[in-house]
Amino acid sequence: MVMGWVFLMVAPGQAQIDKMMERFLPRGESRLRTEDLRIIQLEFSPDPIREGQRITFQVTVLNDSRQSGRITLVVKDRDEVVTEARDVMIRPGENRIEFPGTNYRFSRTDQCFTVEADIESTRRPIDLAKEFCAQRTYSGWSLSDRGVGPLFVEDLGMNPDPAAPGQEVQFRVRLRNDGRPIRGNIRIQDKDQIVVQSENVSIPRGYSDFQFPFTRYAFQRFDHCFTVLVDFERTPYPVDASREFCAKPMGLTLQATAEPARPITGRSQWDISFFYDELSPYGEWFQIQGYGWVWTPNNVPHGWRPYTHGRWAYTDDGWTWISDWEWGWGPFHYGRWLLDNQYGWVWVPGREWAPAWVAWRSGPGWIGWAPLPPGAGVDFRASIEGAISSFGWSFIEDRLFLEANLRINIISPARNRSIIPVTQNVTNYAVVQNRIVNRSINVDQIERIVRGPVPRYRIVDRDTAPAVRERVKGNEVNVFRRTLTEAPPGRVPRPEVAPRQAPGSGQRPDASSLPPKSMSMPDLLQRQELERRELLTHQENQRARLEQEQRREIQQPPKGKSVVDLRREHESEKRDLEENLQREKQLLQSRQERERKATGAR
Repeated sequence: MVMGWVFLMVAPGQAQIDKMMERFLPRGESRLRTEDLRIIQLEFSPDPIREGQRITFQVTVLNDSRQSGRITLVVKDRDEVVTEARDVMIRPGENRIEFPGTNYRFSRTDQCFTVEADIESTRRPIDLAKEFCAQRTYSGWSLSDRGVGPLFVEDLGMNPDPAAPGQEVQFRVRLRNDGRPIRGNIRIQDKDQIVVQSENVSIPRGYSDFQFPFTRYAFQRFDHCFTVLVDFERTPYPVDASREFCAKPMGLTLQATAEPARPITGRSQWDISFFYDELSPYGEWFQIQGYGWVWTPNNVPHGWRPYTHGRWAYTDDGWTWISDWEWGWGPFHYGRWLLDNQYGWVWVPGREWAPAWVAWRSGPGWIGWAPLPPGAGVDFRASIEGAISSFGWSFIEDRLFLEANLRINIISPARNRSIIPVTQNVTNYAVVQNRIVNRSINVDQIERIVRGPVPRYRIVDRDTAPAVRERVKGNEVNVFRRTLTEAPPGRVPRPEVAPRQAPGSGQRPDASSLPPKSMSMPDLLQRQELERRELLTHQENQRARLEQEQRREIQQPPKGKSVVDLRREHESEKRDLEENLQREKQLLQSRQERERKATGAR
């Protein structure tokens, strides 16, 4: 009896824990404040949803304080209450809350939701102007801001294995979906021939296994290499496009190719011109006086900056940037970045590989980095630092430096001008055995800050451009590293290449995936209007984010700074923000004007 009683006491359910906490935190005495809360994510299920289906919202709320308390959360569409979650417990850190189901109807062309918190009978919006907008798709309304995938093939097999030509076989595939849940058709292809297909299947986020119907497939060539495609929204998406599963004539058995990577070229001599073909599907090449051919990426978010979508890994060559962009194997390790008034961030190709071509700053509680400008080399000097725009810096709390998804933790760039004076230039590159090594941030310092060991990785040189999922394998970082020569005279980029979607990039899933020259003028104008609305939403979010960060700093001022000094800094930061937002608006206007001229000239 005693043992049973002890067991019940040490294993209470969540409801019991909440009741126990209420004894120490009575209702009406919550010390939570709306300004301490942030909305990390708002989702609904099913997603996509069709008219008339019952909908359930889920929200992830980040509580930045150390206080717990019960509050009511409200999802609103403009002034209309969509659903409420009453009397929910919010603890420090991330809280995932599910709302009661509702029969909400999507009655307009756009549906943008906000979340409010009711604390002690006072209802206020969380994250101020932050909105989550649903988009109409072929399959229904979707709240996700991610496109399809990225999707990866973990395994492809067939039964029986080995199989004889003409024998009935059943294929099975294990997929990993790193994007939002989707519903579509999965098919296996041998070159352009469809081998077998499963229709209207649900592909959840994470790992899932699928079995295909039996098929009698004739193996008529020496080998057969299969790929997997997902047909979603009437568009076929290759899954793990660089990976093939080839059946060999040993009784015809199926095995994955050993090196699932996309070859760049078969040449024995390497020069800068190979970037022309490799990067054309992901962006635009043009000439700038004094720099020659430069490149700018397509489908990047408003306010994008280099070295923000990815993470840092400590390798035998020092701190190395691991990019989330499919094209990130090149422009973040060769060449330099330049902020142009007409095109925004553009990349100037270079011949020498480095773990990352960035300047570094470090100070109390902060680590920051910024792309080096053209002309800056291994012997980077502080005098060149003046050529780096303050908005080019990415600062993060030093305790978050090893996070896998840095971009969500990088502070508002409007605050950079206040942080730069309290940090020091610590940029330190060296040449060791003909390799460039990044020694800018002391690894022992990071281990003291995070209170644990920093993982060590070994760089492995590849003759191919590693796909996003192939860049880190175990304790190895796969890179394309060659010393290049100048481009041959007369070698120029191709004038236009159909765009290639980049898995893992986080680009907006809008009509910008089509090249403007292939669009009619009405379609182009419609897309451009959508982009202008997206920019306005982005800019309102930037203002709200800065205000929230400044409010938290006023509540907990840094040592040695008075509230008066902080408010003066904050006004300067707001001016910097508006200056940058105006620059973003001008960049969008310039690009859209180029697109209209190109479309009208056809």
